[in-house]
This record gives sequence, structure tokens and C-alpha cells, in this order.
Amino acid sequence: MEEKSTIEELTENITAIGETYYKLAQVTVTEKATVVGSISIVMVVYLFLFLMIIFFGGIGLAAYLNTTLHSLYAGYFIVCGFFVLLALIVFVLRKKIIFPFLKNAIVKQVYE
Repeated sequence: MEEKSTIEELTENITAIGETYYKLAQVTVTEKATVVGSISIVMVVYLFLFLMIIFFGGIGLAAYLNTTLHSLYAGYFIVCGFFVLLALIVFVLRKKIIFPFLKNAIVKQVYE
């Protein structure tokens, strides 16, 4: 009879340890998801603010160039050309520089 109770206690302890590890894993995953979610929200807000700065800055620069060049459209075309050039540079460098940088930043945040 003593052996049976010892085996039952051992089984209960092993089950309790398994449940504890499972709960620890759940808490760890939840913590990581919370960190990644909060960083994602902050990055979306930063991206929105950055886009607004670029948008209104581009309009202001174009209006300034229009006034400086005494033309209704030249400033807008110059600023548009600058943004097209910038988009082409980003497109060309996306696989060599941009994607690896983003992947490393995401992995760093997940394992931090």
C-alpha cells in the first residue's frame, strides 16, 4: 500500500510540474505578445506622424520653390521628383539593407 501512495504522490508531483511549466509558457508567450503589440502600436503612431511631417513638409517645400522659381508648378514637380528618386532608392536597397534591418529589429524585440 505504501508503494501505491508513493507512486500516486510522484504522479501528482509530475503532473503539477507539467502544469506549472505549461502556465509559465503561457505567461511568457503572453508577455512577449504584449511587448510586440505595444511596440507595434507605438511604431504605427510614429509612422503616421512621420508621414504627416513628410507630407506637409513636402507641400511647404513645393510652395516655397514655386515662390522662389516664380512658377505655379515647378516646385511641385521638383518635390515629386525627389520623392520618386527616394522611392527608387528604397526599392533598390530593400533586399540588401531594409529587409535585413527590419528582420533583425523584430527578432531583437521578440527575444529581448
